[in-house]
Amino acid sequence: MKYTLHGLRQKSNEIFDLVGLEISFDRFDGAGQLRKEFEILRKRDAVAVLVEVLESKELVLVKQFRPALIDKADPWLTEVVAGGIDDGETAEEAARRECWEETGFRPNELMKIGSFFPTPGITDECIHCFLAKASEKDSTPGQSGLLGEHEDIQLIRLQPNDVRDYLTQCTDAKTMICLQWYLSHQL
Repeated sequence: MKYTLHGLRQKSNEIFDLVGLEISFDRFDGAGQLRKEFEILRKRDAVAVLVEVLESKELVLVKQFRPALIDKADPWLTEVVAGGIDDGETAEEAARRECWEETGFRPNELMKIGSFFPTPGITDECIHCFLAKASEKDSTPGQSGLLGEHEDIQLIRLQPNDVRDYLTQCTDAKTMICLQWYLSHQL
């Protein structure tokens, strides 16, 4: 299957780039190509990190304000640690950095869970998911977000036996994916 890019124009360049694409692409039935215009968000990739405390086996989630939800739901969302991958940084480096910045835990072990495209109909962002195993002794108590980034984060401890029940109220896709993986791979 082939496609041809006929046009690209810059729409925005804040956190993401909004671009217009004109593309023709092969039809599934083999009867030629379709030509269509799209608008997509080009965004840097991100990480999602489920933190497990070695001593207690508790999972550490973060609760923070998410302004995009103000018209849809409670904007204080409980979720796994997450953040963008900086230029020149690997997904693993970003996962370790975000884990420390948001929770104060420095991972002893980092395991790749998988990667996914959260909204491929509108953005090219890929989220890389990890399980971080961390020790209380390697944590910085009181660290929960960077003031320089105006982060105000509350740490939420989740007992392993409460994961199934928590999933019935969870509304964040990356958190659901990480917790479902955890349930199927309880280590």
